[in-house]
Amino acid sequence: MNQPDMRNEPRFRVLIVDDDATFVADLSSFLSRQYEVAVAYNAKTALEQVAAVKPDVVLLDITMEGLHDGFDVLDRIRELERAPEVIMLTGIKEMDAVVRAIKAGAFHYITKPPVLSELVNLVNHAAVMASGARRLAALESQVERLGGRMVVSDPAMVRVMKDLDRCLLYTSPSPRDELADRVCRLRRE
Repeated sequence: MNQPDMRNEPRFRVLIVDDDATFVADLSSFLSRQYEVAVAYNAKTALEQVAAVKPDVVLLDITMEGLHDGFDVLDRIRELERAPEVIMLTGIKEMDAVVRAIKAGAFHYITKPPVLSELVNLVNHAAVMASGARRLAALESQVERLGGRMVVSDPAMVRVMKDLDRCLLYTSPSPRDELADRVCRLRRE
């Protein structure tokens, strides 16, 4: 059986934010085999990279040098319209930090040193979620440009949409039951 050619598939983008240059270099080297990787060593650069790179996932340390910590960066990222998923990747093991991160909108929280297979699974899951959210936003935008109408050209789908419109106009006690009956009838045609 032939395997699909994945060389031309777009790769997920990951931004690593940590002030430990050695850790960042090692993790970046490992993850770059599978993802497009960008790095930032402080909060200011992290926010610039989020805007420039538009990552699917941000791996974010909590403790960083400077005026801002990872929680500040997480708050700023979550304010974005199409925010990437954020995985907190830190040496802090206190439950208070975990709870704070999750409540602030982090996708997950993992402690250093990470189990690499677990980290890759989390990054993949988070990237799929971020990608799906972007696709949904794009579809919503297209529907909005069409005036909120769905454009349907397949004849069977046109019939379904007409039946759905008629069904929803009825004031019968159980329009869902009627809709289900009509869909079943259409499937048999």
